[in-house]
Amino acid sequence: MPISYKLAKQLKEAGFPQKKPLFYDYTRKEKYKIPTLSELIEACGNKFGSLTRFKNIKTGKAFWVANDLMEQVGENSNSPEEAVAKLWLELKKGQNQIK
Repeated sequence: MPISYKLAKQLKEAGFPQKKPLFYDYTRKEKYKIPTLSELIEACGNKFGSLTRFKNIKTGKAFWVANDLMEQVGENSNSPEEAVAKLWLELKKGQNQIK
């Protein structure tokens, strides 16, 4: 799964558009959008700057970092979708609507 259900719920609660297809959590009886990478980048709008894959030399484990253009908000995660989703949440904190 590109992003966790917990992160999908955070996106929903922060106002991320909930277009179909939606994931239905039967235990909580709630629906969440599991966005694609392109939907996440598009949602960041002109604030999206870059998405980079790094590799930890010691562990050999890869991770992703998403940054905006101005504030250099960096979010690192196990998947590119997760990194951009976290970036969108950080951008959303600072303003009412991402343009």
